[in-house]
Amino acid sequence: MDRNEKNRLKEEIGEFIDLKYGRFTDEEIGKLHDLVQNREEYNGKSNSYSREYKTFDSEDTYRVNETNTYTFRSDENGIRIDHETVKDWDDGQHDTFTDSLTKGRDILNALGRVFRK
Repeated sequence: MDRNEKNRLKEEIGEFIDLKYGRFTDEEIGKLHDLVQNREEYNGKSNSYSREYKTFDSEDTYRVNETNTYTFRSDENGIRIDHETVKDWDDGQHDTFTDSLTKGRDILNALGRVFRK
């Protein structure tokens, strides 16, 4: 891909994804451009991953069930991947953490978690 083509694609991608302060290979630009071109098809696609582990503090040992959910979103605000982590502790504690990945590099890093086959 020549420089002019890459700049044209980055401009098109930049309408939906924050590319500021990022350096991207030709392959990465191709992946992001594919997301932009197929955003309606991908919208709402989601994958969840669960794991169980033990942790401890000075008083006790706890068993934790953790579920991470990654969801592709496309709307008037652009493209993002919403990430939610839910932790259920064996003592009854329930924690939920959410964040939205909007930068190009963050989206590329999370793509495998959303579109894993």
